[in-house]
Amino acid sequence: HCYKKLLLFIILLMSRPTVTLQPNWSVVFRGETVTLRCEIQDDGGRTQWNYEWSPANRNAPTSSEYRISSVSESDMSKPTVTLQPKWPVYRGEMVTLRCEIQDDGGTQWTYEWRPTNRDSPTSSEYRINRVSESDRGEYSCVAKRGHQLTVWSDAFTLTVRSYKPRAKLTADITIIPLGGSVTLSCSVDGSSDWKFDWVRNGQQYSDVQPRGNTEPFRVIYVSEGGVYSCRGGRGDPVFHTGTILYCNIVIICNILIKCFRNFS
Repeated sequence: HCYKKLLLFIILLMSRPTVTLQPNWSVVFRGETVTLRCEIQDDGGRTQWNYEWSPANRNAPTSSEYRISSVSESDMSKPTVTLQPKWPVYRGEMVTLRCEIQDDGGTQWTYEWRPTNRDSPTSSEYRINRVSESDRGEYSCVAKRGHQLTVWSDAFTLTVRSYKPRAKLTADITIIPLGGSVTLSCSVDGSSDWKFDWVRNGQQYSDVQPRGNTEPFRVIYVSEGGVYSCRGGRGDPVFHTGTILYCNIVIICNILIKCFRNFS
């Protein structure tokens, strides 16, 4: 007898409620009255349930029915479109637009995207492998599951910079004593999240001594002669900048640094 009670208690704990819409219409119009009903397999009424509803932005009941007398857009979930990664986008980069919605972790949503002038996905992510100027514009999404439908999100404006960014190289001084070192800095105007590669005499420069806690290898020490340049990279797959400036380090009695512009 105790075993049966324990088994019944476990079954009740594992029961999962189901939310249904009354009336069972596929579309609800603003101003209509609807009732959401929380249904659970019960033990025939011997157990009294208390209910909690989400969202709780109104006087949500503790009973199994959630009645909305005059339904409006505010009673519907509203997704948000975000950009991943969250940085200024250049032509040729890969970008992902994400449709995010506050969810209870339950049934899987399907998604619809605007614009639909390409093979727009039904998932929460809208990926553009090599973004171009033609991808500029406003993007929005809506989510659906069963009879539940969100409103359309606010439009997200995707801006694409048509030029390729170039890494700028600077030296802190132009002449230093023999045996000393020079600090070279690499930067990309108006952008961030870059990791920097260094080139010496046309080959990858691996003997890099970073300075301080800066962005990965943005500032380095150099004590060898040669022609130096740098470039930035970010994303997956990696998108690289061009190079706008080279520095020629000449060792005579003193170390002479001459920087010149790349016009290619």
